[in-house]
This record gives sequence, C-alpha cells and structure tokens, in this order.
Amino acid sequence: MIEMKESDLKLLNKYFDHKLSIQNNNLIIDDIERFIKTIPEILYESKLTNTDYIKALLFVTYSAALQSGIKFSSFHQLYKAVGCGEIISKFSFPVIDIENNSFEHNCLLFGAMRDSDAHLVGLQLTCLDDALKTRLKIAKIIAAALMEKYSGPLFLVSQDIFFHAIEFESDRVGEIEKAQNLVKSAIDSCIFNLNIDASELVDQNKVDVSERMLMNLKMVAMSINIWIRMYEPKGLTVSVGGKISRTNNSMTTEKELGDFIKRLLKEGLRLRFNTPGEDICKVTVQTDQIDKLEEYKKLDMVAKTELKAGGIVLPLGELNNLKLIQEISGLGICELQFKLVESLMKIDKLKELFNYLGVSSSKDVYLRYIQELKEILDFSSF
Repeated sequence: MIEMKESDLKLLNKYFDHKLSIQNNNLIIDDIERFIKTIPEILYESKLTNTDYIKALLFVTYSAALQSGIKFSSFHQLYKAVGCGEIISKFSFPVIDIENNSFEHNCLLFGAMRDSDAHLVGLQLTCLDDALKTRLKIAKIIAAALMEKYSGPLFLVSQDIFFHAIEFESDRVGEIEKAQNLVKSAIDSCIFNLNIDASELVDQNKVDVSERMLMNLKMVAMSINIWIRMYEPKGLTVSVGGKISRTNNSMTTEKELGDFIKRLLKEGLRLRFNTPGEDICKVTVQTDQIDKLEEYKKLDMVAKTELKAGGIVLPLGELNNLKLIQEISGLGICELQFKLVESLMKIDKLKELFNYLGVSSSKDVYLRYIQELKEILDFSSF
C-alpha cells in the first residue's frame, strides 16, 4: 500500500489546488467531489512528462480511490475459496488486457462494471519494465474509475513477469535480479495479482516431465516465497500464477499438470523450512487454439484438486466476438485472459460479456455468490 508522510504534502501542494492532510499515513482530500471534477485538468498531457508530477498524481488518485470506496485487491483468497469448495458456483473470471486502452475506453469499461455490478474483473497491464510509466498508467486507470463513480474491489493484474531462457543461461544472477525488481515495482504500484512465467526454462534432455520443468517451478517457488511474501502489504496475500509450457507441441496432460503442481508445492515447502504458507493459486496452460474445452475442464479440476485453489488459466489472445465466451461460460474454467477489439469496447457489449461469464448482477447465482464472498473477503465497499 502507498503510505504518505508529512514531507509528501509539500510535493502534493505544489501541484494540486485542494485542501489535503495526512491522517494515519493516509492522504485525505477535503472535497473529494471537487477533486473528481478536476480529473480532466490534472491529466492534461503536458504535465505528464514531469517525474515529480507523476509521483504526486499516483499519490492523490490512490488516496481519492480509497476515499471513494475503491479497494486494491487480490484474487488469492477468492481462488482458494473456489478450490477448497467454499464457493461452488461456476464462474470464469475475466482478466482484460488494458495496456493499450485509451482513457475513454477505460471509462467505458468502468461504466459497464458499475452498471453490471461486475466487481470480479481483472485489469491487466503488460509492460512493467519502466516503473514511472507503470505508475502513470495506474494513476490514469484509477482516474477513469473515479470519473465513472465505480466503487468496490479493483483487481490490477500483471501480465507475465518473465524469466528468459537465453538471458538466464548467459547471466542467471542478472535475470533473477531483473525479475525481482519487476515484482517489487508491481507490488509498490498496487498490482496485487502477479503472473510468473519461467516456462522457457525447460531441460529437454530430461525424460521425466517434472525434472524437465524443474527450473521453471524452482523460479516460481523462489519468486513467491523469497520475494512476493516479503514485499506484499501486511494483511493482504498477493495472488500468484505460474505457467506450464506445452510438451512436444502437444496439450498438457492431466498427469503432467499434477506432477508440476506437486513438485512446485514441495519446493515451496522446502523454501519455507517446512512451515505453512501460501503458494500459487492458478496455473496458465499454453495453447495455440481453444478447441478442446472439455479437456481444459479436466485440467482445471486437476489444478483445483492439487492446489486447493482456483484452477487453470486460458490465454485467449484477442477476442473478436463473444461466441467463444458463450462456449466457455459454465465450464468453470478459473480465469480467461484476453484483449478486446475496439468493436467490443461498447457499454452494451461489455455488459453482455460480463453476463455470459456470470459476473453480472443480472445473474441470480452471481448475487448469491457475492453474499458468500462478503463472508470470505473484507470487501465492505461491495
């Protein structure tokens, strides 16, 4: 979480003509409605090249979000509840790539989420290499939510934080440090849903699948237990996903996925010196096309059983129409990652999307689900 100090007020007062104060390390904006009306002005493009201004902008939009009932959230407890059978409703949680969205498109998205009461939507950022640019993106996302009067949990998601095979081979320490810095930068920017991709680190000379993927699972386990659990805010468990690569250009089998998860959990336990802890809550399965939905459902059940967590993730790429979503909805696949083409960036299409996936208030089962969630998660702003 972003904590404020009295010394930060100087910077903020330099750029924003609002009555501000610090209470319990939180910035308080005296007239929040007036602040929201000035958002178009504070996002004026010429100001967004100034490093100090960007830092101040994230401070003030973050604080306005908290005051407006927006809670920066993690899917972790939710996915654990699904895997443990505490929640039995079938949902596929949408994670939408908004990396290249305009401010106007993000406003449309938050408007549709508000109108549909679609709180369980992840918003994914793909480029985290530049910490300053990442914070500017997040400030703009928050500003769009404020403009549309959205309130409730906000699930910011990182796309894959990579371990690249070539760089890993030539400079292992450097590649590990780079990944660690990305993890810290993401958490410092209120991105509490991370995806670690070490699937390139495969030893094809090994016959046993779990041995072949050993370095992959070691890097994922290290990222969680050595970095993420250290950097995450007190009282919040960052959700983490791993990724399993295809073997011999074929679809991952149930046995391969089960072996990968068991070995990963064992490695996590070793790093924690056999003490309890939180591991990954989902696994992404790489695929070129979605043509075996029932097979993916079987993989999802393996992941739920072995992880006692959400299940598998399917990266759908660019979504051109809603037909595929109609086919998938109801299977209970844990998470769908996709980017929407511009023709689907309309209020009615977005509402239709949320309705198909079951995360809309038009679904009675979703409303019951939200009631169950309130007991599991502290979302007082629902």
